[in-house]
Amino acid sequence: FFVKILSIVAILTDGNYWITSLWFSFLSFSGSLYIVGCIMRFFPGAKMATALAFLFFPSVVFWGSGVIKESVALAALLLLSGMYLKAMMNTSPRPTEFVLGLIGFWIVWNLKYYWIAVFLPVVITSLVVHFTSIRFKIPSRLKLYYWVVLFVVLCFGVSLLHPNFYPERFLQVVIESHQAFVKVSDPTDLIQYESLSANWASVAVNSPWALISGIFRPFLWEANNGLKALVSLENLFIFLLCIGSLFRIKDFFKAQNRLITMSVMVYIVLLCVFLALSTPNMGSLARYKVGFLPFLIFLISYKNSFLNFVKFLG
Repeated sequence: FFVKILSIVAILTDGNYWITSLWFSFLSFSGSLYIVGCIMRFFPGAKMATALAFLFFPSVVFWGSGVIKESVALAALLLLSGMYLKAMMNTSPRPTEFVLGLIGFWIVWNLKYYWIAVFLPVVITSLVVHFTSIRFKIPSRLKLYYWVVLFVVLCFGVSLLHPNFYPERFLQVVIESHQAFVKVSDPTDLIQYESLSANWASVAVNSPWALISGIFRPFLWEANNGLKALVSLENLFIFLLCIGSLFRIKDFFKAQNRLITMSVMVYIVLLCVFLALSTPNMGSLARYKVGFLPFLIFLISYKNSFLNFVKFLG
């Protein structure tokens, strides 16, 4: 599917790799610019966090540009995310945005169907809870229970959309992918799990380590080459941002838009865990996690005391 998209652009650029790469990078940048505009419209105080997460964070820029699937998929995902944000803020997308959103959904489904498999139930659940809460005056204390029940139901529905997500097949696919990476990877590049197998108990036990590894590894002391060193420094920065964001946890329970925050958190955690379980090679994972990384960076950067301290020093 990606080659078909690439072929169309290559025809227009007369097969020039560098110009083709620029066009793909421009497409990715356009998606980033769109969501930046949406966030800045509704959260004017998020300028620094938004720019860092979607425009300047090294891994997001690197893995979200050039002749690579993630360039196109990330652009489409950011477009869908911006439309979701508009809907949650009671603003209707324009007809052109709606058409582009349908195209974007089709593209992500064909390139990175597992992104959509997590994104879709999270978004639909939040939108349904948001609008029905307004319509039927559902108390805030019940929204969380309502969200969880609806999310579980929708996850079951999404599991029927692709053979790899069928309930009887899903965990086996994760383990098969995991084993395939183990066979071709250097042991020093692998995330090691405790007796990982295709059952929910094993996945539950290994999920916390998968989450930590997916976000923060390789650690600084695990860097045995230049590229790993750069990634580990970036992960150290993410760790410091996470520590700084802990001081704002109490604000979550008071925030007017906590439903949006919760949906982003669920998307990040689920995608990170299952990517880290199925892709234990830290080098490959550094690329694959671009599907949730910009959202994570924004979430932990927004009104972060550590960033404010760095800005003060600058």
